[in-house]
Amino acid sequence: MHKIYTTQLFGLFKKMNEKQEDLLEDAGRLLAQAIVTQGTIYVKGFDQLRALEEAATGGYDALPQAEILDQQDTGPEDRVLLFAPDATDDRVTKVLAACTRANTPVIVVSSATVSGITELETATCLLIQA
Repeated sequence: MHKIYTTQLFGLFKKMNEKQEDLLEDAGRLLAQAIVTQGTIYVKGFDQLRALEEAATGGYDALPQAEILDQQDTGPEDRVLLFAPDATDDRVTKVLAACTRANTPVIVVSSATVSGITELETATCLLIQA
């Protein structure tokens, strides 16, 4: 069972890397910019991905300068990292709209294929689909 899961997981990572290599590099660059400019990396997970908030902010390999997003004001030097099963969720688009108003770049990691969402089409938003 473990071997099957591992094989499927590696296949998913390979597919993501092949199809979204540039987006992954851009996302890494955005996060690095926040660290260098003394900005904050805000992390928000929705539904079953909420556990990633703790892993990213307080886990063994926590991101530097990372905090859980909870009503804070963000700015252009900050970055928001959103994990959502569905990027079309109203909670996600609400956070995206607030970040767009604050000129805060956002990285959205989602498994849902979406198009036509204004908040996802902004220049400061990257959508990485699993």
